[in-house]
Amino acid sequence: MLKDALLQLGLSEDQAEKALGLHTEAIKDYVPKSQLEEATSQVAEQAANQIAAYKLDSALNLQLMKSGVKDTTIIKHLLDLSQISLDGDSITGLDNQIEGLKESYEYLFEPSMPHLSGREPNGGGGSQSTRNNPFKKETFNLTEQSRLMRDDPEQAERLRKAAQGN
Repeated sequence: MLKDALLQLGLSEDQAEKALGLHTEAIKDYVPKSQLEEATSQVAEQAANQIAAYKLDSALNLQLMKSGVKDTTIIKHLLDLSQISLDGDSITGLDNQIEGLKESYEYLFEPSMPHLSGREPNGGGGSQSTRNNPFKKETFNLTEQSRLMRDDPEQAERLRKAAQGN
């Protein structure tokens, strides 16, 4: 708004100056649309980067826990995070680093349980009556004998015969 345009509209000099002053005061905080769009896109980009970093960190923590890491914070400081990326739901660039760290810093990982083969450990698979024959002298058990005769007479007879043969 120019002062001349206001004067042409019939305002006095004093009124035109007051109107210009009010107008200047009203638009002093005005931000052009282009600046708003630029600021909005920057905020959206920052938010997307933060979300991506959070997803990577969460997936990394989960994968480290699955790898048997005792303390993820310590391991993260030993990893080259620039080589690690999140590809959908899987992490790339982590497995090789974890294997190297397991060799160098094995105390930072839970010991792996060896796969046992051979006999069944106590409490694993099979029924109690097949592991311990209640008719044998070494594992004699009247309660189990009674249960077998009531629930599975054929199995009880087989076990009784097997105990007599030994």
